[in-house]
Amino acid sequence: ESRDAMEFKIACSVVDIRPNGTLVIEGRCSIRNNEDVWELSLTGTVRPEDVLTNNTVLIENIANLRIDKREAGHVRDSYRRGWMMEWLDTYQLF
Repeated sequence: ESRDAMEFKIACSVVDIRPNGTLVIEGRCSIRNNEDVWELSLTGTVRPEDVLTNNTVLIENIANLRIDKREAGHVRDSYRRGWMMEWLDTYQLF
């Protein structure tokens, strides 16, 4: 069983403005803690009227939202399934 919760602020840039005026945004963030690394990326589209006066956007106002989270390091290695278990899951011998 795995549970995840994320709460973070990420700075994004407008990478495109569509003909209908919607903004395509993209942002990346990398967090290093000792030997562990978390890489987060966010992409989506936002209506100009959803951009607040302090240039922030609430996540519920981002359409086509995609958040990718990648982990590397000791913590990730501690719960990653080994090759034998992945092989058994693939062929379901038992």
